Amino acid sequence: MSDRGTSAVEALLALSLGGAILLSALSLLSAQRHSADRLLATADGLLARRVIRTVLGEELRRGVEGRDWVAPGGDSVRLRVFRGLAFMCPSGQPGRFLARYRGSRLPNFRKDSVLVLGPHGRWQAVDLVARRPTMLTCPGAPAEAVEFWVLEPPMPGAAVARLFETGSYHLSGGAFRYRRGRGGRQPLTPEVFVAERSHLGPGSNGGLALELTTETPAPGGPDGPRTFWPRERVRD
Repeated sequence: MSDRGTSAVEALLALSLGGAILLSALSLLSAQRHSADRLLATADGLLARRVIRTVLGEELRRGVEGRDWVAPGGDSVRLRVFRGLAFMCPSGQPGRFLARYRGSRLPNFRKDSVLVLGPHGRWQAVDLVARRPTMLTCPGAPAEAVEFWVLEPPMPGAAVARLFETGSYHLSGGAFRYRRGRGGRQPLTPEVFVAERSHLGPGSNGGLALELTTETPAPGGPDGPRTFWPRERVRD
């Protein structure tokens, strides 16, 4: 065989070997990318589960089932989302109080209501119709800043008020979402849940039944129904 023929064979062998190596490298890259995508999906699922359990745990343990929250169906829970606490003292005017307020945000009378504990020992929901800072002080706490609150209907002898907004949490479109008032459902997690196999509703013995199924289940954490936060139910 001539040198020219030998060179052609060597070139073909080199091209074949290079192609095989390239195909192997592409296959390995594809496998690594698939593995990385799976790891990311698993991480997203774990994070979404933690968000749901943390958020609902914080919100529901602040209230009483049947009075402050209710799970009417298979994908949502409606509740009073508590945002702060105020110790009340009288201002000398009916329906108007001095409030020593502490909370995660400032009150907003355009969207907030208050759950008031009166002298009879019962809680009653009323509207917060106005608020403003004041230089007045409460007896027994003269150094603490207070606000001037107007409640409707008036609550004579109000002692404590819990500020809340009305909201709902949903499992919708594969994600966990929050809706305030009549607004849209805002996603709090990625869309990682299988909609037809993920449910949020009342537990058989109270509390909230939660079933979460992800496209990529986490190892060691099988999907399945669990009931969380069984609380005292309101009684007539």
